[in-house]
Amino acid sequence: IGTVYQDRFSNYGKALEYLNRIQQTLLVGGAVAVGRDLATSAGIYSHVVDLPLTDWWWARKQPRGVLTTDALIEAGTVTVTEGSTAVTFSSAPAVSVAGWRLEVAKLPTVPRILTHVAGSTSAVMDATWPEDTQTAASYVVYNVEYDLAEDFLRLTGSPYLHSRYMDPIVVSSREAHDMAFPYGTFFREPPSAAAMIQPRRLQLNAYDTRSYRMEYDYIFMPPDLAINSPVILPRHHRAVLAVGAAMLLAWDKSDDKAENLASEYRELVQRLVQEHRRQLSGGSWAYGVHRTRLGQTDRKGRIQTKGE
Repeated sequence: IGTVYQDRFSNYGKALEYLNRIQQTLLVGGAVAVGRDLATSAGIYSHVVDLPLTDWWWARKQPRGVLTTDALIEAGTVTVTEGSTAVTFSSAPAVSVAGWRLEVAKLPTVPRILTHVAGSTSAVMDATWPEDTQTAASYVVYNVEYDLAEDFLRLTGSPYLHSRYMDPIVVSSREAHDMAFPYGTFFREPPSAAAMIQPRRLQLNAYDTRSYRMEYDYIFMPPDLAINSPVILPRHHRAVLAVGAAMLLAWDKSDDKAENLASEYRELVQRLVQEHRRQLSGGSWAYGVHRTRLGQTDRKGRIQTKGE
């Protein structure tokens, strides 16, 4: 009895592992089936489904992610010394500015504050100050880097800044962002651009005297499946998880059902893709519409002009 129980517990753990593997592959893309090499050697390569990175409608986080930007601080003056990492504020910032940028007397060197405790006049930079000593100089300390939600996987569109027009934030590569918005050239204005600098960390291109609310749509990574845990996949498509896990278990046990399960899994995934496309097109006026650029002719031979 103990041996049977242990075997069943082992199979349960393996099934749960494969359920999570299937769920994660759906979210991050890739080969959905047994591995490509294994599938080829087993003669069931035709049953492998290569999914592109897909922003499934059901995997979007609801409600959206939200972050609030920090208002700049410039009260009083600051002293920095050539060759030293020490920073001395004449008026202590009420919040911790660790991780913020320090602009002194509009000089081009804009170091990061490495450590600071809220309410303290002392701080430490991430490297020694390379320019001339500045005593009781004007300064601005500001933050342009923000962590996104803990379960953030990827953005599904431009974040929106709460303003009169719900302005979209253009997100580009870090390299393009640094070239367009180098430190020392930032303006006091609402942010209008950003770059992903870490898997869930965003860098903006501006700071202001006030805070802003920004909302962003994103695909989230749910916690690993466990007993009685919620499943984000719609109920009528959850067979994708069950059949996918069964396929991988059968492959582990060299069960001849693996090929049939792989074939069924392929069909279930195709239905999932078809419904996803239908869901996106159902309420879209632009989906599948032939559109031309300025100066090009449409199918009726008309020139596209501004304002059409």
